[in-house]
This record gives sequence, C-alpha cells and structure tokens, in this order.
Amino acid sequence: MKKSILLAALWCGFASAAWAAEFYTPVSVTSANSNAFFPIERLHQGPGLGFDEAAPHDALAGETTWVTDAPGGYPSDYVAVAGPPVLVVDLGANTPLAEISVWGYAASNDNGVKDFQLRFATEAEGEAGFGTSIPYAPTFTAIQNNVPRQSFYFDRLVSARYVEFTCVATFFKPPGTTGGDRVGLGEIAFEKFSAPPEPDLLAPTALVIPPTREPVEATVVLRNNGQLPLVISAATLSGPQAGAFSIVSKPASLITLQSGNVVLKFTPGLLEGDVAATLTIASNDPDAPSVDIAVTSSVPPPPVEFFPISSITSSTQDSDFYPVDNLIQGIGDGFDANWPHQQGTNVAASRWVTDACGYPCDYLGSFAPPVLILDLGQNRPLQEINLWGYNRSNSNGLKEFQLRFGTDAEGTAGIGTSISYNPTFQIEENNDSDRLAFPLEQTVNARYVEMTCTDNFYVDPGTSGGDRIGLGEIAFPSTGSVQPTVPLVITGLSRDPVTGAVALTFSSEAGKTYTIKRSSTLATWTDLAVGVPATGATTTYTDSDLPPASGVLFYRVTRP
Repeated sequence: MKKSILLAALWCGFASAAWAAEFYTPVSVTSANSNAFFPIERLHQGPGLGFDEAAPHDALAGETTWVTDAPGGYPSDYVAVAGPPVLVVDLGANTPLAEISVWGYAASNDNGVKDFQLRFATEAEGEAGFGTSIPYAPTFTAIQNNVPRQSFYFDRLVSARYVEFTCVATFFKPPGTTGGDRVGLGEIAFEKFSAPPEPDLLAPTALVIPPTREPVEATVVLRNNGQLPLVISAATLSGPQAGAFSIVSKPASLITLQSGNVVLKFTPGLLEGDVAATLTIASNDPDAPSVDIAVTSSVPPPPVEFFPISSITSSTQDSDFYPVDNLIQGIGDGFDANWPHQQGTNVAASRWVTDACGYPCDYLGSFAPPVLILDLGQNRPLQEINLWGYNRSNSNGLKEFQLRFGTDAEGTAGIGTSISYNPTFQIEENNDSDRLAFPLEQTVNARYVEMTCTDNFYVDPGTSGGDRIGLGEIAFPSTGSVQPTVPLVITGLSRDPVTGAVALTFSSEAGKTYTIKRSSTLATWTDLAVGVPATGATTTYTDSDLPPASGVLFYRVTRP
C-alpha cells in the first residue's frame, strides 16, 4: 500500500552536551506593593541553591519559589484585585546585561508569572530613576513550567544596577479554580554577557508556516550576537517549491545584540499538500557566511461543503435531556467551518442526549434503541455520513448505528421500501472533537435518513456512564466533497534552546499510528519510533537523542 510521507529539516549544529552558563546573581530582590506568602529572598538564591549549576540549569527541588498572599481570596485574579506586583532587583553595581533568566512557579496551578516587563536604572540614578537614562522597557512571556530555565534575550546591551520587574499577568483563567489568586516565580538571574569580537549571526533552524490556502506572511528573526556590525548581504530561496515563497524585506545590517526580521510571503496558488523551500542568509559572519533555514508549510484541502438538513426527529424527543435539534446546527455552529471541521466544546448547546435509565445502568438494557429521522428537504445524492461524538469523558456516546433511507415520494413511512441498502457502522473511538467520516458503499438518492442508535460505550458496571445515548452533530458532505481521511501535514517543528530536543507536530487521525524517521542525507532513514499512536487531531513527537554536531537533519512521518 502506498504510504503518505511528510518531510521536514532542522539544523542541529550543537554539541550533545550543553555548556554551562555563568550568571550574575542579584544582591537583593524587594517588592513595595505586595506581601509575600513564600519569602521573596528565594528569588535570588543563585546557582547551586535556586537552580542547578550544570546545564541546562533546571530548578532544584526544595524551597525555591516566591509567591504573594491572596488579597482577593480564592478564587480570584490577583492582578485584577491588587494590581501587578513590582519587584526591584539590585545587582550591587552597574552590570552589562543582555539577557534575563527566570524559572517558573508551578506547572500545576495558574499562580505563576506569565507576562512581565522590565525597566532599568543605573547606580547613580537609584531605584527612583527607572527609565530615566535607559528608555528600553521590554516585555516577555514565560511558559507555565517550574523546572527549565527560561532565557529571554535583550535587543541591546544595557548597563544597569537596578532592574524593575513588573509581573503584568499570571496564567489566571476564569473562574480561577486552578489558581491565579496569587503571583509566584521561581528564580531570577542574568547570564553574564560575552560576545565574540567578530559579527555572529544567530538564526533559527527552521520556519514552519501553519497550513493555509491563502497568501500569508511569516517572519524569520535574525540576531547579531557579535561585537562588530553584521552585514546581511543576501537572502535567497531555493528548493522544490521555492516559487511559492518570496522575500518581502530583510535587514541590511545589525549592530551588537540587535535583532531584525526577514519577512517571507507564502502564496499557495494551485499547490496542494506539503510545500518546502530553503531560505539562505548570506552575511559577513566569518564562521557561518551562509546559513540555510528550512521553510515548510502545507496547503490543506478546501473546506467540505454539506447538504442542508431541514429537520430531525427522535423517538425519544419527549424525554431527551439535550434536544435532538442540536444535532443539525450545521457548519459554523455545530462544527467549525474550516477544515478539518472540528466540533466545539459547549456540550449543552451543541449535543443531543437521551434521558437516563438511572445511574449506573446500561441504557440499552432498559430501553429500545433511539431512532432519529433526518429530512434533507429533497432527494440528495448521499455518499457519506459525518458524525461528531458526544463526550469523550463518559460512556454515553454513540458507538454503533444503522442507516435506512427513503425517497421524497415515499416519505418517512416508506423508508427502506425502494432502497434496500441498510449499512451498520462502528465508531472505534469515543471522540468528541474530530469529524468522523463513514463513506457509503454506494451513492444513495434519498430525502430521508433513518438512523438507529444500536450501542453506546457502556462498560459494566457503568460508573463511567452509558445510562444515556448521546451524539454531537450529523452532516452529509455534498457529492464531490467527500474526505474520508485526514491529510498528513507537519504543523510544527521546533528545537528547545536549552536541551536541544526537537519537537515535531503533525496532523493525525484517531485510531491511526505513525512512524517517525530521521536522516542526515535523504538517502538512508532511521526509524526513531514505530507505532506512535495519534493523540487527537494533532500529535507531537519529541526527538531527545540527537547526534552531536549533526548538521542538517531531515524528518519524515509515514503511515500505512
């Protein structure tokens, strides 16, 4: 059987073991507008106490986090109640700064600092002089993880003794039951500034443009980490589909620590499937005068068109818990208008479910199978039925169903009269987000479709549900728009700057498995993982075992 293949490239020119960084540790950290629940002194314990001295400088276990009190009580949004906490970091003397490192508060709640802004003051200006002679005031966004070092580079060199650290926002999400009533952080440090004497180009290894059918612009950020100006002499495109990309703009030169953007435009045109090109940056960096960046994207299929459904009835509608009309809300309401047409999460507004037989119990052990009748308004050439599930967190969802058909002339009383085709389908996975496609073995010209719900996901003794039968949405693709499978598309490719691990994200289909391969030559391929199960509409595989100084690496994903 022919295989579907995805290909992506990533520059991995780093050693297998990362070099340890050296840090400036603050003399003190204070806050005049917040009260500490965990002491603020924990923010500047430094290497060996607050975080590991060895690369990748993960946080150490123990008492290594600061957090405020909760003036608004629980649940509440600390920032909305009390305003952003402001920390003042004292480095003891004017210090050359080009970076700040932070360690998060917790991965298990939302108290951690998410967005923060910095201002600077010299020793002569003191703490009252923030922003006076140094107008630079960058804003950064952290991730919700308390273990890894999170490094944020400045776009210029700053000489300052005092750093004002404003905790602009936490990870609070209404109604706040997962935290955000406090503000917390793990550690603050500054990597010691060290720049090579010559121009030094820092560039990403790959650019992945999300799947699109429309022209889009994407940005590649370049940075000069050297002491002399970096001259960008050229930016060129090559590769299989280089013609689909164009260079809108590029920086002419970058001074020390300055960043600049190469802006690309991707015009899919009539292309379909995977698209790849190479962006080459030429500069006066003596160690890397030419740098290649793998550029990938894909062009998804056009959105599916669906027949309108005039009405739906249920044999149980007088007692249904959620109304059967929820099953035909249609494109844009019941499910997303864009491919892959996933279903929303508002269960009460977008699902149908019967009344219960009592909990725990098997609905079909007490009641007859519910029968739904759909009216498409007129005879339609049906080639496929699409379903969206009820709720993956319980066993009430429909697992098996049977179809019969009736023409406009026969009416609902004549279902099964002239059309003997009577298929039964199994739903393999209890899925409430993905569009599930069931192709018919023949084209059926019918106005009425009878759907008998013959099984749910009940498992004895029923503590996970099954006392009801439910479904999310029903639709019928128009002739010529049927898409029974999910195209295989790489949607993300990135490398962790600390560990070097490569994260590869690709589109996937429920119940399918995939093989991840890697190559440095495109001639021979190594299987990294076989039988990787889909985790939903997308799946991410992390390659943590990279060969040292491996140059360009290619990845591909295959399925049977």
